[in-house]
Amino acid sequence: MIINAAGLWQKETSLPTIATFSRSLDNVLGNNGIQLGSITEVLGLSGTGKTQLCSQITRRLGGRSSIVLMNQMSTRIGLSTGAVVGALGDGWAHRCNIRLLLSAPRNVDAERVAALLKSNSSPETVGRFRICQDGIRDIL
Repeated sequence: MIINAAGLWQKETSLPTIATFSRSLDNVLGNNGIQLGSITEVLGLSGTGKTQLCSQITRRLGGRSSIVLMNQMSTRIGLSTGAVVGALGDGWAHRCNIRLLLSAPRNVDAERVAALLKSNSSPETVGRFRICQDGIRDIL
C-alpha cells in the first residue's frame, strides 16, 4: 500500500495518547501525552524524572502498548567540549518518533524542565513540571 505524506501525517497525529498527569508536559509532547503506537525516547541525567515518568505511564497503560525508552546521559569521549549526549548515541535518535530531554535546574528541588528535541508532528518546545509524592504534576 502506498501512502502519501499527508496521509502519513494524518495517521501519526491521530494515534491515541496516554496523559502524564502534567498538562505542561503533555503540551510539550504535542499530542496530549505519550503517543501509543510510536517510539518515544526520554533522555536526561540521573534524577531528572525519567524513571518516574515511565513508571506512571506503565501504570496507566492498562494493556495498551507503547514503547518508551529511557536513555541515560553520558559524556562523549574525544570531544574537546566534553559534550553530554544520550548514552545510545546519535544513531538511535533517528529511530525514535519523539525525543524528549528532561533536566533538573540547579537549586530547584522538585521542578523539572522538558524539552521536545524531535517530533514528527509537533514543533520543538519547552515546558515545566514537578515531581511530588503523587508523581509527575504541573507546577502550581
